Amino acid sequence: MMQYAEASEKPFMNVLVTHKDKEREYVYASDQTDTSLKALTETSQKKNWVNIDMKNDWKVVYPFQLNTNTTKN
Repeated sequence: MMQYAEASEKPFMNVLVTHKDKEREYVYASDQTDTSLKALTETSQKKNWVNIDMKNDWKVVYPFQLNTNTTKN
């Protein structure tokens, strides 16, 4: 899908969101075990796509977490 958007003549923004935060969200894959995730991450970096890591880039995954100790300043 990202390659399709990139091939278009129209403006696009590709964003890769990785789900590796086992404390707050379901982990779909791990960089250490999933070679397809590694390849996708490497490709996205080479193509300058936006890479978002839920574990390191988001303070809050779900709104109910705003009222817990999981959000740190």
